[in-house]
Amino acid sequence: MERVMEYILAIAKFKSVSKAAENLFISQPALSAIVKKEEKRLGVELFDRQYKPLQLTNAGTIYVNAAKKIKDIEEKMLYDLNCKEQNGVRKITIASYAFLFTHFLANFVEKFKSQLSRDIEIELIEKRTEEALPGIQKGIYDFAITTHQRRVKGCSSVPLLKEKVIIAVPKSYAINSYIKKYALSYQDVVAGAANSDKYSSVSISYFADYPFILHVKTKEMYRRARKIFRNSGINPKVVSYMEDFLLMYFVANSGQGIIFMREAMIQYMEPSDKLVFYKINDPATVYNVNVYYRKESENKKEIRAFINSCNSYWNANYSEESLT
Repeated sequence: MERVMEYILAIAKFKSVSKAAENLFISQPALSAIVKKEEKRLGVELFDRQYKPLQLTNAGTIYVNAAKKIKDIEEKMLYDLNCKEQNGVRKITIASYAFLFTHFLANFVEKFKSQLSRDIEIELIEKRTEEALPGIQKGIYDFAITTHQRRVKGCSSVPLLKEKVIIAVPKSYAINSYIKKYALSYQDVVAGAANSDKYSSVSISYFADYPFILHVKTKEMYRRARKIFRNSGINPKVVSYMEDFLLMYFVANSGQGIIFMREAMIQYMEPSDKLVFYKINDPATVYNVNVYYRKESENKKEIRAFINSCNSYWNANYSEESLT
């Protein structure tokens, strides 16, 4: 289904651009711009903006009714395709971000497949969270593995991994000399310092007067950074918003700002002696990587087997017993 139709159906359902944007995992300004572009293309107004909650115009009603029919046809097709086995092989699709595929999922999936008593084909698909979660809701994918932390309508979730957020600070910033006993080098982080009690955390307030580079507002890391700022009662200067983490790391390395990053990613970055790393004393720096799936699919044999495998991995690595 065309994404713009999906967006307009969501607005019609919630009668609000802001509520629709939240459920679609995009920003409100971006959603408004998409709708206006579609109205311009069609030469009609789809919503009467004089009313709150929003109301469909006559043209909007025609559009939404047609879009619902298209959606029904597509969903039936996807259901039929997903329920049909070819040559006795059941296919499971997993959508997630590229970093997790490269450094964790491939081995995890192979181990899972070896435990099954029947053949199964698993397809790994690189998708951003804002694409993966709606795909779960529609039945396009069986699982989405993401750092998203909130409930998703029609879906359940189980934790798979824990992640720790640290900050990377340009070495040239004067604050480093005042709190050097807390500083971590690139080599320290690679060796696991962020998860060791041997190294102390600092308050983000130490960096209140320095520039930050944040992820774009649709990313979970952006929301986490803002929560950390609120918890400390600071409102630092943000000089840029970026989507690509590698670019953020490069820009921070050039001295242009402080970035938040997953400690697990450091070992895959270019070693740097121009950055200093810190653990931050805030509960929002620790969070789960979650596996989302449709509630109505959880009783399928292969789906339940994968969920059980995720639970086993979590219990073996992050349960209270394993951490003591």
